[in-house]
Amino acid sequence: MLNNNGIEKFDGSIESIDWRSSAAIVGLIEYLNYFDCEYDSESNPDVLYYHIDDIDEDNYFSFVESKYPYDMHHFILENLLKQDDFTEEDIKEINEKLKANTIMKKIFSKLKFNGENKEEILSVISKNRLVLTKETYRNKLNLYRNFANENLLFSKPIPYARLVGYYVDGPKKGKSVGYNFNKNTYFASDLQEYDFIPFAFTIGRESLFINDNSSIQDLVATNNQLKSLVKRIIEEEKFPDVRKVFFQAMVLSGEYIDFDVEVIVKNQNKDYFETLFLRKKSIEIFNKLTDFKCFCFFFKYDKINDYINIQKEVSDAIVNLTTLDYLIEIFLKEDHQRYEYLIQRLIEVNVRVRGGERMFSEIKQAKECAKKIVQTKKLLNPQKVKSYRTKLSSALVFKDYIRYCDILIQLANYAEVELDFAYKLFDNFEENKEIAYAFVNALGTGLNNKEDGKNE
Repeated sequence: MLNNNGIEKFDGSIESIDWRSSAAIVGLIEYLNYFDCEYDSESNPDVLYYHIDDIDEDNYFSFVESKYPYDMHHFILENLLKQDDFTEEDIKEINEKLKANTIMKKIFSKLKFNGENKEEILSVISKNRLVLTKETYRNKLNLYRNFANENLLFSKPIPYARLVGYYVDGPKKGKSVGYNFNKNTYFASDLQEYDFIPFAFTIGRESLFINDNSSIQDLVATNNQLKSLVKRIIEEEKFPDVRKVFFQAMVLSGEYIDFDVEVIVKNQNKDYFETLFLRKKSIEIFNKLTDFKCFCFFFKYDKINDYINIQKEVSDAIVNLTTLDYLIEIFLKEDHQRYEYLIQRLIEVNVRVRGGERMFSEIKQAKECAKKIVQTKKLLNPQKVKSYRTKLSSALVFKDYIRYCDILIQLANYAEVELDFAYKLFDNFEENKEIAYAFVNALGTGLNNKEDGKNE
């Protein structure tokens, strides 16, 4: 880039050509801002210009320590040593911290805290701060090691990207990259700036980066909003479920996202990055959810002898714009009525995924008809209602829509109640299935004489 005098002002640049370079840009800007370094992200909306000399290893790890202080054992140790008097429990905790990881054990191998030698320990920390930070950062599972090969931190560019899932150990590639691997057809270019990628992610067991690469300004703003939101959630719930944090972030994302975006996810338990493409419609559905917390639980499903993560299933369905018929049908088959509210919310998701929001008025009509039926004198017997509900649920599960309509006609004749909503089902059952679900679910609500009751 040239300044007004035609003299080159910046000697470093990186363009946001993919999510990796975009994340590197976001992380690098955070680093440059921390040290009040000069850069230009406005002259070209896709390119960051900076001074190469500003990328300094000592400064890099100084920034790491400030960004992740509570992941640094020596930082926690310093705080523990701030007091003047120490109890037996304090001494025990400090000695445990002295051997918290490999580098701590190595540095403090000849030291043990006795309640009186804190200055000696603080002096050792001060002299070894850089190596303590570096080794902890590169080896900790939720930090650099989660994103890249820990042995390549601050190395020069290599033939293959240093990131996990992209890195290839050429001499030892063996089975890791498959039979007949051809390095000439494998695209995974490397940049030293990739060492700044972890700074762009929200850090946790499952870390997130939103690749809103419409411009560098948008990239930074969007991810700063996400980090602030996640921080707020974590402050409210000390140990939040990571999926729940992501789910809630998407529910509230309308504050800063109103377009299609790519979300990069890195789970500690996986040695690769995952990509979620969030369409604008998916984001709108997340934003319109009336209650996301009702999905945040695991359901023990005997048929598969395993637990279903309802929250994950719902979020995946919204992301992929698929319906939740199978979940609705699972809960409709339950004998007890504790899932009535959950089923209502699942139906709500289905309607929004299908894009048929006009159906909400017809669903309301179906629910009112169900309650009228339950309140008729002929059906005051709960077992009679339960029998019809079971038959209708079974017809839905087995996709026997003709039988469902036949049972509906029988029920209407028996209860002497007109079911106006049913004409939609007779006309096109598949397109109006949510009305059928809502009617069956409301039969259960009538049994309990409650309206829109929440799950126990």
